[in-house]
Amino acid sequence: MSDILSDDWESLKTSFQLETSLADVEPLGQGHINDTFLVSEGDSSWVLQHINSQVFPNPQLVQQNFDKVSEHLSVSDYPLERLSIRKTRNGHSLALNHGRSWRLMKYIQGCKTLEIARHAQDAFNCARAVGLFDRALSTLPASSIRPVIEGFHDLQLRLNQFNLSLLKNHENRVARCAQELEVVKQFSNLANWIPKAKANQLIQEKITHNDTKISNILVSEHTGIVKAVIDWDTIMPGYYLFDYGDMIRSFAPVGGEDMPEYCELRWDVVQAVTEGYLSGNGDNLSRFEKENLLIGAQIMIFMVGVRFLTDYFNGDIYFKTRQEDQNLLRAQTQFALLTQLHREHDNWQKVLGLKSVKSA
Repeated sequence: MSDILSDDWESLKTSFQLETSLADVEPLGQGHINDTFLVSEGDSSWVLQHINSQVFPNPQLVQQNFDKVSEHLSVSDYPLERLSIRKTRNGHSLALNHGRSWRLMKYIQGCKTLEIARHAQDAFNCARAVGLFDRALSTLPASSIRPVIEGFHDLQLRLNQFNLSLLKNHENRVARCAQELEVVKQFSNLANWIPKAKANQLIQEKITHNDTKISNILVSEHTGIVKAVIDWDTIMPGYYLFDYGDMIRSFAPVGGEDMPEYCELRWDVVQAVTEGYLSGNGDNLSRFEKENLLIGAQIMIFMVGVRFLTDYFNGDIYFKTRQEDQNLLRAQTQFALLTQLHREHDNWQKVLGLKSVKSA
């Protein structure tokens, strides 16, 4: 059990009026950012989560957005289960202790998350769920949701951070990464794509999920039916292309996120993600967005790869790691996917029935 949970437990137990003990708490999931635990309380179960203030400097804002989304979904025609908060005895959504922010959410029973899509039907179902989620958010006033991380999906900002990490060069790691540096150089012009499209009024921000990896989808343990879209911390203004692109990045590879030797894209899954997302949210995408879905995928894959490599050069201070060089492996996986998608871009534009457009 984590030290911070042990330190905070008695206070949290009082705040949330929990009738259980620390012995009934266990780690949950393998998220990169927050610390998450499953709390058993009689016949009920709860998800206890510590919001990482190093990543989210304003946990109160994160939770305010969460509460607004939960309330909005409760009165919409959203067909999936929504996340809900158990409030403290003082009626607050967060419990604060030693400067740390904790929340307690209802645990959705009988569900599991996937690390990869096992087959195309998984990909279709999960992508459709994300589409339905984004569609439900499309009627949420944009002004009601504020960015929790400025520039979260700003590729030029991420490249600027990458350049600073080259100067930090933890343990002289830059010298080991000549091939990865070449990939960054080759694809850096992708940073111009969104600003140019915005300047030409071809794309605009919407309220989106912004972290649509497959492990953020809950499916039934017994039927495989999607039950919920989870991890709402990064809900803020964004682009449909990026929610789609992050699904290609996380659903389609054969292997896991840190397995560059098994990162072949499964094209039946690419097709299923495309069809699934459009079936859920296609009416809200412009013709331009539909024609450029694969560009969105390239940008997202590149951006995540740059972020992993940046953290590697900074000494692994952002993403949790379980082994040495894991962030480098993660970056290598993203860059291998990017190279493959870039190479096959024109062919897959045709297969998916999209207008041929110039890629990176």
